[in-house]
This record gives sequence, structure tokens and C-alpha cells, in this order.
Amino acid sequence: MTPVPPELVDCVFGKLDKTVDRITLSTCTRVCQTWHRLALPHLFSAITIQYSASSERRDNPFVPKSIRGLHLLLEKYPFLGPCVQKVDVRVKSTALGDEGLIQWDEPASISVFHAMTNLRHIDINGSHFFAWDTMPVSVRQAIYNSIRLPSVTCLTLEAMHIANSNFTELFSVIGDCVALESLDISFVDFPSRPDLSQRRRSTIPSHRPQLRSLSMVVFPVVMEVLLEFLLDYADLRRLESLRLKSSKLDSGTLHTVFDTTIDKLDYLDIGFIDFSEGLEDMDLSRKLRSVALALSLPAEQQCVNQLEALETLFAQTLNSGDRRIEEITLKFYSSRRDLMDFSNTLWCSLAEALRTAAIGLAATLKKVNLIFVIWSSQIPEEFIQAANTCFQYLHERQLLHVNCLA
Repeated sequence: MTPVPPELVDCVFGKLDKTVDRITLSTCTRVCQTWHRLALPHLFSAITIQYSASSERRDNPFVPKSIRGLHLLLEKYPFLGPCVQKVDVRVKSTALGDEGLIQWDEPASISVFHAMTNLRHIDINGSHFFAWDTMPVSVRQAIYNSIRLPSVTCLTLEAMHIANSNFTELFSVIGDCVALESLDISFVDFPSRPDLSQRRRSTIPSHRPQLRSLSMVVFPVVMEVLLEFLLDYADLRRLESLRLKSSKLDSGTLHTVFDTTIDKLDYLDIGFIDFSEGLEDMDLSRKLRSVALALSLPAEQQCVNQLEALETLFAQTLNSGDRRIEEITLKFYSSRRDLMDFSNTLWCSLAEALRTAAIGLAATLKKVNLIFVIWSSQIPEEFIQAANTCFQYLHERQLLHVNCLA
């Protein structure tokens, strides 16, 4: 039997790695010694480290995702450390105060993070009960050293409380991550607003993270603080994708962000927008291919203000010469069904504004998504039919996609 060249085997394993087929890769490690050696680096290109208060996980170091199990594996196969490109750190706390029960295994944690010298993507996922300052200093420092690696291009922080003192510590580290291109922050909170006055840089450093993608889903105060911080500590001029979600977005800060990022921005997803503070004058047409806006309509007057502002927004978008928008998504949230009466002249006016936009963007526009989130037990079929009738021009040209969520 003719042996398969190792180069070809490695190429096949690389394909399995890209499709995240861990089961097949794991099976391949048991075929022969050569396949074992070639498959292991691909099998461990992405790993998950899970810290929890579970007694089972503490008692058995060989439980999958156990930090001690990984430590023993990397001791046995030291060549695997640089093969890890993505690490997902999960901290599972199920109740307030149980952080003290979490077995951090500090020596093993430090050793594992030190061994991963070629990381590209770091994902730190806590829980709504997890406080960043309860993590041992030595483990935090090991994670900071990993974030600072020149190979790290993507960082995700999700579901955690960060004390004011740790804010300076953590985000200064992010500011030092010069290769960082993608930053995703979701459900991160502070016990109180951090004081930025002592942290503002007197001069802009020559080497800062040049972000291409920024996503933040946080409370308004947190959003304001993070944007203010990032404008100082990161270069946002190369942003191609921007996603900002909050219960209300500050217009002044947003204007600053748009003025900084709009030149290269390709995808924009923001909500909930309060157009009453003058955001309708922002220009969405320059360079953008996809725009997603989320609006809350809890009261009749706000519904009037928001829909009128949307008309102005699309009218101004068409005044620009450079039009590349391919997809528009509008998401409306309301607890009142009566505000979704499409016979209302306001909705008819918005439909006319979208019709005008579709004509002006005829060369590029491919899709208009209208998503209605209504707090009601059921949504009749007549609702969707009424929406299709109201936005008839888009419906006839197969541009319109209506979705209703109860």
C-alpha cells in the first residue's frame, strides 16, 4: 500500500480544522503515530478553558476543558502551545458570592497561558455574577500578557463586572495591543462611572490598535465611557464594521465616532437610537454597504418623531454622490399594536421615503429588512400583508423582507 504523503495529510487536517470538525480530527489522532503527530496541532488550534465552582471539575483533572488537564497535555506535548490560535476562557459562576469557590489552579493557569505564544483570538466569557477583580492577580496578569501578544488580532469580553481600578488596568492593556483589529464587548458593567480625567493621554501614541471591527452591546453609561476611552486609546479611522447597541445612545459621542470612522465604514448597526437629539443629520451614504437601525416606539409622540426623522435621514442619504448601500435593516420595538397601524399617514410617509431611497439606490440596493418586535401573544397574517401593502414599491421589486416577532 502506497503511504499518503505527510504534506497531503496535513492539508486535509487543515481543511477539517477550518470546518471545525473536531470529532474527525480526534479520530485521526488514533490512526497511526504519524497521523497523531500531524492531527494534534489542528485539533488544538482552538481550545476552551472553563473555570467553575463544580466539584466534579476540581476533582478530575482530565475532564474536558479542565485547566489542569490542559496543563498536563502541554507538558507532554510542548509543541502544541504555539499551535493554539484561539482560546475561549469561560468563568461559570451560578450565584452571587460563589466566585470564592472557583478553583483557578493558578500554577496550571499561568503555565498554560505562557505556553500559548501564537494566539490570534481571545474570548473571555464570564457571567452576570462574575466580577473581574475576583480573579487571582497572577491569572489576570497571565491573561494580560496573552492579550499583549503581537499576534492577537481579535478580543471578545462578555458578561462581567469590572471595578474602576480594574478598568484602568484592563483597558490600558487593550490600548497596548497594537495588532488588535476586532474588539467585541457585550454586557460588561461598572459598579460606578470610572473617572477618565486622570487617564486621558496628553499625546496620541504612534502605535495604537487600528480597529477594523468594533461591537459593543452595553448600558448607556458604559457605552459612553468605552467610546470616550477608545477615541483616546485606539485608532478608529480604519473601522469597516461598527455595531453599537444600548437602551439609548448619546448623540454627542456618536457624532464624534461617526466623524472619526465614516470614511472607511462598510457596515453600521446601531440602536436604540433617539433621533430627538439630532442624529438624523448624520450622513449614512459615504462608503456604507449595509445599514441596520433599531428604534424603540413606546409612545405615540416618539413614534411620530422617530418616523419623521427616518424620512429626513433617507432624504439626506440620497443627496450624496457616493451611494453604495446594498442592504437596509430597520427594527422597530413597540409594546403597542396601535402604533403599528400601517394606514397611518406616518408609515405611508416612511414608505414613500424608502421608495425614493430605493429609486436613488437602484444600482446597488438589494434588500430592505423590516423587523417588527411587538409584545403581543400572536401576530396575525394580516399584519404582514398590511406591511407589504404599505411598502408596496419595495414588495413588488422583491426588495422587501418583513419579519414579525411577538
